Amino acid sequence: MSQSTLTPALCLMTALAGGLVLSGAEAQDARFELRSDNAIARMDPFLGDELEEGGARAFDLETGLDSNTWLRWVQPTGEGKVWRFETQGRVRVFEDRDDLNSVLLTPRVQYWHTSQDRDWQVRALASYGYMMRDGAMHWARPEAELQLRYRGVENRETILRARVNQYNFNEGRLVGLDQTRWRLGAEQIWRFEGLSQDQLRLSAFYEVGDADDNRHSFTEWRMAAEYQRALGEKTQLIARLDYRDRDYDDVYSNALAVKRADQRWQGDVEIDHKLSERLSLYGRAGYVQNASNIPVRDYDGAVVRFGFKVAL
Repeated sequence: MSQSTLTPALCLMTALAGGLVLSGAEAQDARFELRSDNAIARMDPFLGDELEEGGARAFDLETGLDSNTWLRWVQPTGEGKVWRFETQGRVRVFEDRDDLNSVLLTPRVQYWHTSQDRDWQVRALASYGYMMRDGAMHWARPEAELQLRYRGVENRETILRARVNQYNFNEGRLVGLDQTRWRLGAEQIWRFEGLSQDQLRLSAFYEVGDADDNRHSFTEWRMAAEYQRALGEKTQLIARLDYRDRDYDDVYSNALAVKRADQRWQGDVEIDHKLSERLSLYGRAGYVQNASNIPVRDYDGAVVRFGFKVAL
């Protein structure tokens, strides 16, 4: 996708944000939010938004700097309706893989509508991601998501999600990876009475990727669990487990004529400690395994992350 396609999309989102903020000026008070997560990490850079063309170089865990910042304007307009205008900036710099260094910019618009009894909430999201490597576009990704949330049972929340996105890769570098992805999912959250920060979240997702080249098309099942527990007024423990089973539609290559199949799981534990109302430090450690029938896509190892978070 060319720069001429990106520019109108960004202009449209900016115009929508400006118009709606002005129209909501007479409604409830708006607020500005900033959130930033900055860390040194040993991580897996080959998840969904880091897609690579199949090649001989093996995938592996990499060490680097991972910095994410979100700027958000929240505009309530009355009767349970809220507009949220957000821009995310992400920078990744790796120690030994300069070819994976990237900058990701993602403007995003969200609309939330909560029922009068607060039992139901609908969320609609639209975003446009633009990732760059070596000063050039790597991919562009328009995305839309619809969520239905039910909170009618005390201390529980049920979420249904439907998402579609379109990856458009730099055709000069990557051929056949352009694809449309559809994802359906459900989540259940339990919040434990008397423990304000303690909750359990279980998730299940089904995703289909339809690529220009069928060897990049896939179906995937994903299941995840997350448990949060307060260890004190300022300290929180978060434990996560994530499992994905992905099967590709066509043979990997002429030299290796088998359909790629991956089973990936990751488990980790995080400790988050607040130094103040707006600043916290955290550390995360775990293990990831991507078991694949393609040798250069089979890897595993320890993952760690140490950093700080800022919220304004």
